Amino acid sequence: MDLRRGQKEPLAKHAAGLEFDVECYHKAALSLRYACFGLGADGRLPDNRYLVYDKQNASPQEEICVTQGTFAQLFRFHIDLAKLPPSIDRLAFTVASDGPESMRHLEKGSIRFMQERSEVLKYAYEGTEFTSERSLVICEVYRKDGAWRLAAVGRGFTGGFQALTKSYGGVLSLDIPVPPAPAPLGGEKEISQMSLPPHVVSRMQNLSRQASGDRQYLAPFYRALFACVNVLPESVSRPVRTVMVADASGSMFAAYENGRVQRAIDKLFPLATVLHESVSMDFWAFGAKSRQFDPVLMENVRSYSFDVSGGYERWMSMLNYQYNNEAEAMRDIMMIYASSREPVLTLFITDGHLSAEWQIEEVLLKTSRFPVFWQFIGLSGAEYGILEQVSEIPGRFSANANFLKLSDIDDISETELYTRLLTAVCHWNTEVEAKKLIR
Repeated sequence: MDLRRGQKEPLAKHAAGLEFDVECYHKAALSLRYACFGLGADGRLPDNRYLVYDKQNASPQEEICVTQGTFAQLFRFHIDLAKLPPSIDRLAFTVASDGPESMRHLEKGSIRFMQERSEVLKYAYEGTEFTSERSLVICEVYRKDGAWRLAAVGRGFTGGFQALTKSYGGVLSLDIPVPPAPAPLGGEKEISQMSLPPHVVSRMQNLSRQASGDRQYLAPFYRALFACVNVLPESVSRPVRTVMVADASGSMFAAYENGRVQRAIDKLFPLATVLHESVSMDFWAFGAKSRQFDPVLMENVRSYSFDVSGGYERWMSMLNYQYNNEAEAMRDIMMIYASSREPVLTLFITDGHLSAEWQIEEVLLKTSRFPVFWQFIGLSGAEYGILEQVSEIPGRFSANANFLKLSDIDDISETELYTRLLTAVCHWNTEVEAKKLIR
């Protein structure tokens, strides 16, 4: 069975017994280091002896062993889950660049689960799925409700093997510095020195603590975001609620399948948690119809588009994926948020080919007296029509819309992405105050 990024499967469904081999293969012109981390329920190493890699090739009872394969780019882990102590709840299989190169230089990679030399599960990926990440959590095997499950993770970390090891084994609250421009700070102690409201400082400290363990992949996003907030402190001058709205029409299928929409969720969720104390991001999806789903939370962000409410394929079925109706989604959203007592930032993802441009313009005109800002983000598409002139639509009471065009969410750095979005928030906060949009 070929797994997709974010997919989870019961191990017993595919493997007979709890003993198997895991083969990691990568075609790349760079030096790589493989590892298996035996983690506790908190996502950390309870014992450094359960870090198995080239310098420590077996765990205490040889529950996890690693050997090099028949050629340099292949490594094989032998796993016996039955021997693991109760303190080990999760195995994370990783690979890291041993030099300055990122995983983008990888041609292709795969991980295979083998029993008696037969492949039972496989997850494959390519370097084009990554940018500056120097290490990668490929997949995880974990306990849930007394049974073992497997998840195809495919998450990158900016740091190399040493940073990855530290993320699993130490106190991580100091690992996300909140830097003033231009020099970086060292940790939570320095956060309090920033010229930000005390409640915002406290929120940022809390978020830095939460971006640990299996949420460590969020750390680079928070790091870049905190730096931008320090440069634009007016962006957090008042609470702003964030709503993400995602196109779930058929033309977006590939962007969901290859994880690019999930990547957008990963990057936009931290923004929502810094702008508002709720540590959540409301989420809507639309095709011909629109619907609100469960909010994005720390607990579900990691595989939101693959798991929540059945995942994106189920969303497309529910919402009639045959075409995208942006105006209908905008009307539905206004019914919920028009009377908000806080400004609302709507991050509206679409791949273009709009169904009714004049209706979008009509909604923008009618909603310009409400505290909702429409930040349209063109992703993986073309023919955005009126969205490319949305900031110039005349007759609006407030400048309530903006457009950012990207082929991919990783086209620009996190710093540039957050700077653009926070700048829009700054302008919107000024509009809200000057024109008394909050009733």
